[in-house]
Amino acid sequence: MDPTTLPPWRLPDGVASRFVDTSPAGLKFHILESLPAPNFEAADRRLPPLILLLHGFPNLSYDWRFVLPKLADAGYYAVAFDLRGFGRTHDADSGRISHEAIRPLAAIRDVVTLVHALGYTKIHTLVGHDLGAYMASITALMRQDMVGSLLLMAHTWKGIAATPFGNSPAEALAAAVESPKVPRWEQNKDADVHTSLARLDPPRKHYKWYNASAAASDEWTYPTGQPLRDFLRGYFHLKSGAHVQKIPPRPMASWTATELAVLPHYYVMRAHQTMRENIALDMSEEPQETAAKLHLTPWLTDADVDVYEQEYTRTTFRGPLLWYRVLTDPEPSGDLSCLSGMKLKMPTKYVSGLGDWGTYQVPGGLEAMQQGVSVEPECWRGATLVPGAGHWVNMEKPDESAAEILKLASTVSLASAAMATWQTATGSVADMEPSALRVKAADAGSVAVGDFSQAGSRQDQGELQQYDYDVETVERVYRKLDWRIIPPFWCLYFLCSAIRSNIGIAQTMNVSDRHDLMSVLHMTPKDTSTALALFYVSYVIFDLPSNLVMSRLNPRVWMARIVFATSLVGTCFAAVQSAWSLKLLRFLLGMVIAGMWPGMAYYLTLFYPPSRTGKRIGMYFTASQVSAAVVGLVSAGFQLMDGLGGLAGFRWMFLVYGLVGIVLSFALLWWLPDRPLAPGQVRHRSKWLSWLPHSPEALTGDDAIVHYQDLRRVYHPRPWTIRDLVEVLLDWRLWPLTLMYFGVVGVGIGTQLYGSVIIAAIQPTASAITVSLLFAPIWIIDLIAIIIVTPLSDRFHRLRAFFFSAAACIQIAGLLVTTFAIDGWARYSGLLMVGFGLGPTVPICMAWTSETFQRRHGEVGVAAATALVSGLGNLGSITTTYALYAGWPKDAMKGPHQFRKSNLVMVGILGLSIASALVMAVLLRMFGNPPSTKLDNDVLNEPEDGAARREAHQPSNLTLRGIMSDLFTVSLISKRATHPSP
Repeated sequence: MDPTTLPPWRLPDGVASRFVDTSPAGLKFHILESLPAPNFEAADRRLPPLILLLHGFPNLSYDWRFVLPKLADAGYYAVAFDLRGFGRTHDADSGRISHEAIRPLAAIRDVVTLVHALGYTKIHTLVGHDLGAYMASITALMRQDMVGSLLLMAHTWKGIAATPFGNSPAEALAAAVESPKVPRWEQNKDADVHTSLARLDPPRKHYKWYNASAAASDEWTYPTGQPLRDFLRGYFHLKSGAHVQKIPPRPMASWTATELAVLPHYYVMRAHQTMRENIALDMSEEPQETAAKLHLTPWLTDADVDVYEQEYTRTTFRGPLLWYRVLTDPEPSGDLSCLSGMKLKMPTKYVSGLGDWGTYQVPGGLEAMQQGVSVEPECWRGATLVPGAGHWVNMEKPDESAAEILKLASTVSLASAAMATWQTATGSVADMEPSALRVKAADAGSVAVGDFSQAGSRQDQGELQQYDYDVETVERVYRKLDWRIIPPFWCLYFLCSAIRSNIGIAQTMNVSDRHDLMSVLHMTPKDTSTALALFYVSYVIFDLPSNLVMSRLNPRVWMARIVFATSLVGTCFAAVQSAWSLKLLRFLLGMVIAGMWPGMAYYLTLFYPPSRTGKRIGMYFTASQVSAAVVGLVSAGFQLMDGLGGLAGFRWMFLVYGLVGIVLSFALLWWLPDRPLAPGQVRHRSKWLSWLPHSPEALTGDDAIVHYQDLRRVYHPRPWTIRDLVEVLLDWRLWPLTLMYFGVVGVGIGTQLYGSVIIAAIQPTASAITVSLLFAPIWIIDLIAIIIVTPLSDRFHRLRAFFFSAAACIQIAGLLVTTFAIDGWARYSGLLMVGFGLGPTVPICMAWTSETFQRRHGEVGVAAATALVSGLGNLGSITTTYALYAGWPKDAMKGPHQFRKSNLVMVGILGLSIASALVMAVLLRMFGNPPSTKLDNDVLNEPEDGAARREAHQPSNLTLRGIMSDLFTVSLISKRATHPSP
């Protein structure tokens, strides 16, 4: 029957069907089209930009019925056509398409011929789904002058490989006769795979090679399985997002039988069954309620199934199946061998459903596009996996599919697509009846158009590498992530900080009853300073190894291990009986807690871009300040428990904090999320971790997609080696940061451990409980500073040196007031100033470290640098705890000048920190912060995250005037944050 005499399909409003006769040069194409209302202008009568859509197998142009009008709404002329061998497209003379006519060059010729017949010379955006993605790829590769941009759906593109030596087309063709199911060329390439698949239990076979065989053509046409309608319904369902996959889609490591065996049966079939039999068996395993509701599928109603059933009943599957010969046999595919090694050179994007195994059925296909193997790096526009969709993303999620097409189309200028003027040639748009299309009050020029040269420059910044979600969407996802990560971090840091530092307040608890730590254990001031310093000795030794181990193991489990061991040792402090046992436990405490602080910073880099980490570090760093304040306040209660159960008040304090920490360590196994995975990737757990409780993913669904797309701009995990570690150690950027940390952490720890002792010295008449209560406000002020300053340092991250130095100057001023003021309360106010200055310095230093070394050395850089800065920087803690205050007998002598020299030494090391920050800033301006050679080889584009991109379009203030302008802006914001308007 002549297809032109068949009744038209029932189509949505705004979609029309017709035939375009290109004989004798080509076929009589059956097309569906949507066109916006034309906007005629006397001076410029240009065609609306053309978007051409190619369907897959076993499909028709009917697949695009939902997408076409959405593209027309945006001002495009959208056309889909039945491919050669499919549906109603046919040879105008014979009515049938011959076996010999199914070849790659024929597919390319069809696209070119149809485009010219429609009155165009260029395709603004070429879209292909499944088999259509293959045809779109080869067309774009051969006619790069014709295709403005390319969007592939549900089928990746690895490029055209070179023909192996010793495998001529003649040999391949001869071998194909010997083994028609597996051509000789593929036997050479994949013989082991097919043999291994056949030897599996149960045996399997690959659908492409099955579909390419003569047997498959007969079995599809004269089925032994379920009726055609049931088969089509089942086939569409099993590959859709509504079907729950036994194994969720994930990247495959290699082209091996064991890897291919995880693919569903519609890809790697049961060896002794036809495709229809495979589908029937899989559908029999579906829940009855699912099968009963298939007719209610909104994107595939019974009327829709009627279309596919009628067309394939009329034409059979013989023509469409011939395309699998093109995909597997070198004789027809050899037409393209002259294009081997060529890359796509137009903006190219990949889209599919999150539940589509088609994304990964060709191992390395998506990676080839991402890594510049098959697509020029500057042309790659990223991959989007749409949640809730499977293989038929264009039908299941037409809104999202159309949005992706339009987003890509908007990056191509109209000039680059070279739109032709209106023509009156046969089959051109000018001949169409307007009544056949929906009339819209929109013009063809309403489409968002961008300058492609500008898009290229943004590509260099990484802006177009991935899906560009709106700012509010990205911020919402990170707020949700904050609620998932920051609370457990805050709790663990609160308790570990309390366990680490409560020895400081224990020195003054119940001192009037001689039940303080030093009196009970008969310790000298030197014993105390030695015990305090031993913690930091072991901390410095084990900090880096602990953090590197964490980068190799499960971070969630490692953090729980740190909290458990810290709490266990902290509990043991309640049983100390002598100075040596206290010193031993302090050394053990430093060893087991080592890696916690840099480990938390490293953990953040798994979930946050560098420019977002400073604020988050500040969020949980507040736990240390709150902990110090709470330790001071609650110690008053523990002092009232003195003697209860025969235990001194400080022993109750050690015991309670330790036991609560042990409980928290087990809770963290549920509370903290594992490192994030790519959407669709399955988390594999090692045997030794199988007994641990499962932790819910940090983000799921759309949120996980948005987070993955935003984070992958800067996060490039790879295993580290000793050479990587050496490169970090030799990086000059490490040492200014270490000296910055040395000064501020030394002052911070000195204040935390000796703060109550200093207060007792400047307020000699205060009781022990009063001293504890006066200790708390220092850390409340510290907390306020963190809340105010760290968000500003993130927002103006180029001025981290300014924020750090300003805070350090406040500490210096506070120490001088504490040292030289006459009145006791004035000296106490100096301690409050020190607390305010301390707050933001450590978060800024760690954020600057993460930001610098993430860019320089990737994940290993963050893990190693944060550990080294934290570990070596804690030499400052050893200095202040061992050599100053109680460790400096002459300076600790009671009197008006008590601790004066220790305070001045701390002023000196703060000066060293300020100088180091300025040196770091100057050297970065002089030498920059480019990625290391190895990281640059691993990552094609410069990493940059969303927050940083917002500043990418701002002019760089490298001049003195620009720097002063930035500083003035920061000062205004700081004032407004501190003194908000009424």
